[in-house]
Amino acid sequence: MALIVAGRQINVESVRKVVSWEHYGWVPTSNQSYSNCFGDAAPVDIGQRTLFVTRAGYRQFGEGPREPTDLWTPQSVYRLRGNGAPPRWTEPQRGLTLNLAPEELPVMVTFADLDDPQSIRIVRPDELSDFFPGVRLGRCKVEWTRDRPTRTDVRQRLPWAYDDRRKPEIYPYVYADKHLFGI
Repeated sequence: MALIVAGRQINVESVRKVVSWEHYGWVPTSNQSYSNCFGDAAPVDIGQRTLFVTRAGYRQFGEGPREPTDLWTPQSVYRLRGNGAPPRWTEPQRGLTLNLAPEELPVMVTFADLDDPQSIRIVRPDELSDFFPGVRLGRCKVEWTRDRPTRTDVRQRLPWAYDDRRKPEIYPYVYADKHLFGI
């Protein structure tokens, strides 16, 4: 993801690994599949504030609004586009790239105060300059890689996200916790 800050381009890179399992009919569970994402949210310091590109994505149910209730993966982008036959990102494919529109980006958040979990706010791409004056999006894409998942200093920046206390909701039933920022 490229951000244009005061006329200068800043590249934000994050590597994630998504692992999925399918349960067979003999397993007594209501969930037939399970996914886990490895890699941390990408913090970007802009002036006195920090923008966090989280691991969450948006999902649209019917004609309703896009809701930040999904794990962000390339497949979620294809699903939003209505593409029923996307390429398989689970197989090694050097050169596999997907250009992203602003509304296809992962959920971004910021805080008025990093020590106050209640000050979290979702930053939608069209509102980026409202939270960060003079900042706009550049070219954004996702590409297949063999690189290891990204580990950032998000645990030091947001230690409260990893304790056992109740977390604020950024959307109904979506909490600002380790699942949003990185396990």
